[in-house]
Amino acid sequence: MIFDRAHSRDCEFSLRTKQKTLQRKIILGIIAPYEAQKKVTRFIGGDYILRFLKYWLPPLGCMAIIFYFSSLSKPHIPNVDWHILDKLYHVLEYTVLGILVAHAFVNVSINVIRRAPWLFSFLFVILYGASDEWHQSFVPGRVVSILDWTADCLGGFLGVVSMYLWCRFSKASIKMRGLSVEDS
Repeated sequence: MIFDRAHSRDCEFSLRTKQKTLQRKIILGIIAPYEAQKKVTRFIGGDYILRFLKYWLPPLGCMAIIFYFSSLSKPHIPNVDWHILDKLYHVLEYTVLGILVAHAFVNVSINVIRRAPWLFSFLFVILYGASDEWHQSFVPGRVVSILDWTADCLGGFLGVVSMYLWCRFSKASIKMRGLSVEDS
């Protein structure tokens, strides 16, 4: 109980210190009042949590779907040429995951990841693909395959690169960077 009170008091002190610092910056003209309000809101956590949920729920949902289907011992898939179709499914599902993870890392990330979101997105997807293959080793009737993981990596790469190209060349992205469409 004493720890809770001390922790609460420290958090309140930290928030008050942050607000006083922002007020001084407003008075000195270093920062605009609107920007100060955004920083206080972000510090409190309201805006950041909503942004986190908005951008990270889709990749987490995609990962849950992949986990569910890899948990099935005998997935119901049409009996066409199974090996090619299986690899195609791996590439497609991890392409979608790569797009969603790259979108999340670009929009909500810490400063280290913000410098190289494409690399971190690709690493995240290939590590999830490896963990998915490891998970399948525990499922009866499923086997671990390096070819499946290679297809996962290829799909993740295609997803991250497609998201990179969309961010680089889309009209909305160009407008956000302050360039006109004619300049690009």
